[in-house]
Amino acid sequence: MEANQWEGTVIGASPLRIKEWDYYCILTDELGAAFAIADNSYMGLVSASILDLTQPWEITTSVMTPFPMGKLNMPSSSAEGDVRFRNNRVKMAFTLNNRQRRISVDFCLAGSPVVSYWMTEGYWKYAISWGLPRR
Repeated sequence: MEANQWEGTVIGASPLRIKEWDYYCILTDELGAAFAIADNSYMGLVSASILDLTQPWEITTSVMTPFPMGKLNMPSSSAEGDVRFRNNRVKMAFTLNNRQRRISVDFCLAGSPVVSYWMTEGYWKYAISWGLPRR
């Protein structure tokens, strides 16, 4: 099993303690962006933040859902599979196509940004897969 891969069935913990995250942070001199989709068993979290580092501007939306309990169908490795979430506040997807990860976010607000960002494999293969129960 690779370092950023895990198998939820081998965790010896209550299903309510299993946490799965897919998180990406993009930083440049002008822009900061963070995107997360998480299935924390008892709570799902979808969050997106974009910051303009050249002026005081940011937009963040976070959506919590009760008891997803694995229904987000997150892959066991950051090197395979897609992660998607959609509701009336945000549409977010982390998709994989030909060894490129696409991050797409629509905040579902008039005048708000729609994000589409491509990352090549070398930049995302070290994505954190948090699959261990916290104590």
